[in-house]
Amino acid sequence: MLSFLKSRLLRPGKVCGVEIVLLPEGGPFIHATVVRLKDNKIVKEKEALFVGSMEELAKKIPVDLPLALTINGKGVLHKKITGPARKEKRFDVLLPNANPHDFYLQVLPCRDFDSATIVRRDIVDRLLKELKEQGFKVIAVDCGPGNMSNLIPWINGPASSLIGAGFAIRFDGQKEVLDIEVIAVDSEQWREEQEYNIGEQYIKASGLTAFGTAIGLIAEGIEGENRLNAPAVAAERDEYRYFRYFRAAGLALLSAVFVILLISFLVYNHYFEKNAGLQASRVVFQDQAAETHRLRAAVKDKEGLIHQYGWDKPSRLSYYADRIGGLVPGTTVLTDMKLFPVSTAVSGDEWRFKKDTIQVAGTCEDPTELNRFANNLKNIREFREVNIKSYLYSKDNGSGVFLMEIVTL
Repeated sequence: MLSFLKSRLLRPGKVCGVEIVLLPEGGPFIHATVVRLKDNKIVKEKEALFVGSMEELAKKIPVDLPLALTINGKGVLHKKITGPARKEKRFDVLLPNANPHDFYLQVLPCRDFDSATIVRRDIVDRLLKELKEQGFKVIAVDCGPGNMSNLIPWINGPASSLIGAGFAIRFDGQKEVLDIEVIAVDSEQWREEQEYNIGEQYIKASGLTAFGTAIGLIAEGIEGENRLNAPAVAAERDEYRYFRYFRAAGLALLSAVFVILLISFLVYNHYFEKNAGLQASRVVFQDQAAETHRLRAAVKDKEGLIHQYGWDKPSRLSYYADRIGGLVPGTTVLTDMKLFPVSTAVSGDEWRFKKDTIQVAGTCEDPTELNRFANNLKNIREFREVNIKSYLYSKDNGSGVFLMEIVTL
């Protein structure tokens, strides 16, 4: 699992494949192709063919992309090794008297032979240095026809050969390499505008090696074999690897911060909405509390009024009515009796009552009888005061209307 994640992390999604063809007269031809991986398919985005210099290449191809390089042309020696020599030290077979430390060797194993390519170290190191000076990041370097042979399994159509700068590769119907022929780098044979259908991408003959080089880098990633063992490439790979690790760590950190901020926002939003609801409820509760306080104050005022006038004590109205009714003279008729009658109206709905007072109204034919009735009431111990407030005699009726107030203990 960790190896899979590491492979996915270090595999570039967009790369640049470059072929540098060294011409006999000294000036190079540079072919470059930018490809990217989209939905597990290789897509060619940009192509620059027959570029004359590194400076011009830097203007046509993004320098920040991982770059895979293939070197061909003048100074690149190619030879087929067959028979028992395939098992021997290949460098001794190719250059028996040369110093191996002055050259880079790359071998492409085929079914019936090995294709060996040798290039001087100073050529490779010089080209790598020039590319680095232009800002390119070379993380893979090859020489010979190896990267072009990577395209053979993906060729569509009846083609039986691929012709590129310096090489013509022939293969059979099973996509097995039959022969690799060396052709002159200045030959017009590989400059023809012939196109090959490779993985639904149409590639010109001059761009085959650059396209194959880019595909090889995407397929192998930076963990692939450093076939020429160039120290500059190894250092660039390490730098690119650390860059990918740093970028992944940065993205992971940003993702973690984003998740934390998102969770914080969701929690804050939850409690903000909850607080808003509580604030609304608080306003309602405050209104209810104010109404409850107002009602309690009203009840308290009424309780004070009841207590003020003694209405909270057991009523003796029936007792008083019996005592008064028992002493009424025969010529007297009671028409009204009020307990705690209204004294005066102060203002609005505020009223005052006469405390411990009974108000009796009626008619009496004889004032003398009315006085005797009042005196008899005064003899009752529970009656503190008995007063005749008014008496109005009418000759037409032969009787008078009176109003009497009795103050109880």
